Amino acid sequence: MYNVSYPGNKAGQVLIMATVGFESATVNDKPYLLVDVPESKTAIGEINLVAPKTTGLYEVISYSINSPFEKIDGKSLEDFRAQAAPRFTLEVKD
Repeated sequence: MYNVSYPGNKAGQVLIMATVGFESATVNDKPYLLVDVPESKTAIGEINLVAPKTTGLYEVISYSINSPFEKIDGKSLEDFRAQAAPRFTLEVKD
């Protein structure tokens, strides 16, 4: 699941990316997920990641990036924040 907010009371876009085993992973069968967050709200939804076919332990980390396609103007750097979610280890078994 994801749970993302946009800074302050504004509306905006948040880009969600993920890595599995420190390699880029698809999110819902796409390279990334772009979420539109309504004003003064939080967007909640599901994401699907594909586990590697090889057995082993893999670190899973997701990232959220506010305003990913807007020019950074230096006035409100909070609008351009990038965050990493706490990582966890995925064990792939036979």
